[in-house]
Amino acid sequence: MSPGEERIMKIQKKRPRWKIWLWNKSRQIALVVLEFLWKRVIRFFYKPDFIFLVYGQERHKRACWSERTERRRGLLGLIGFISYRKNGKKLRGLILASTKSMEEFNASATLAVTVTDEVRRRFPQVGAIALAGQMPGWLARSSGVLPQQPFIGGRRGTCFVVRQAVREITSGVNSPTQLCVAVAGGAGHTGSEVVRVLAEDHRRVIAFDPRFKDEEAGNVVYTNNPRSLGEANVVVVLTAKGDDIEEVARHLNLGAIVADDTHPMMSKQIRKLFIDRGVPVFKITVADGSVSMFPRLPDFKRDDVPGCLLEALVVKLGGSQVIESQEAFNRAAEELGFKARLEVHPDYS
Repeated sequence: MSPGEERIMKIQKKRPRWKIWLWNKSRQIALVVLEFLWKRVIRFFYKPDFIFLVYGQERHKRACWSERTERRRGLLGLIGFISYRKNGKKLRGLILASTKSMEEFNASATLAVTVTDEVRRRFPQVGAIALAGQMPGWLARSSGVLPQQPFIGGRRGTCFVVRQAVREITSGVNSPTQLCVAVAGGAGHTGSEVVRVLAEDHRRVIAFDPRFKDEEAGNVVYTNNPRSLGEANVVVVLTAKGDDIEEVARHLNLGAIVADDTHPMMSKQIRKLFIDRGVPVFKITVADGSVSMFPRLPDFKRDDVPGCLLEALVVKLGGSQVIESQEAFNRAAEELGFKARLEVHPDYS
C-alpha cells in the first residue's frame, strides 16, 4: 500500500548508552563554544532572516546543556544555525531553545508569552519566528488569540506536509479518496485544521481526541473512542507527544499505516506496539536538500524540516500573503519544490 514499507517495518538497533552519553557531552561542549562565539563575534555579522523557536522534555534539554550551564542561559539558548540554498536564493536562520520544558509550559501556558516576548526583545528585526510543536497552542490559551506575525504557528505548513504525506502513502491504491483517514489529536490547535483539510480529499475522516464527544458532521466522525480507529486505513498522529498514541495501537488492523508528526516523537517501545501488529510507522518531515541545520536538533536529521519551520521559509520566500489561505500556501510550497518525506524514526538523542 505504501512506498518503502519494508524499510519502515524495520526497527533500528538501539545505540549503546555510552555512545549517546558521548554524543550529548560533545553537543554540550560545542554549544558552550557556540554561545561564546555568538556573543563575542558572530552576532555582529550574522543577521538571521528567520528564527526557529523550539522546546523539549528534560532529556532534550540535557542533550544540549548541563543543569549548571542552563542556569546561566536565562530563558533562551542558541543551539544551532539553519541555512537555505536553492535556485540562487539564500536564507539563514537561528535555532533558539527555551530553557523551560514542555512540562513547565503545560503547567503554566503564560510562560509561552514570557519566552516569545524575550525572543522579540533580543531579535526585534526578524520578520519570521517559527514556533515549534505546542507553542502556538500555549500562546493562544494564555492570550486568547492565535499567534500573529512575526510569530508563525505552523498550521499551514503542517496541513501541507500531512496532506502530501497521506497522498504519498496512498499513491499506489486505486481510488485513494475512498479510503478512511484518521487524525489522532484532532481537537488540537493544528489537528483540527488538518481534519478539515483531509476531509476535502477523503470520503471519511475520523477525528480522534479524548476531548471530543461522539458526533458526526458531514464526512467527519468526531470521537473519543480509540476503537473507532479500527476502520482507518491511514492514521495521522498529531498528539501533544508521540507516546500519547499508545492506547490506539491495539485497535488498528493489519494493513493500516501510521504517520507520525509529533514532537517529542514516538518512543521505540510505542513504535514496536504498532509494528508487532503489522502496522508500519512513518515519521513525517519535509526535505528537498535545500535546508541544513548545524548542529542537528535532537531526534531530527540535519535536513529535516517540520511543518512550522516550513511555513516560516515559505513566508520568507513567497511573502506574507501566502498564508492568507491553505490553497495559496500549498501552491507556494509546491512551486518552491518542498515535498513530504516519509522516514524511519531515528533512534538517537
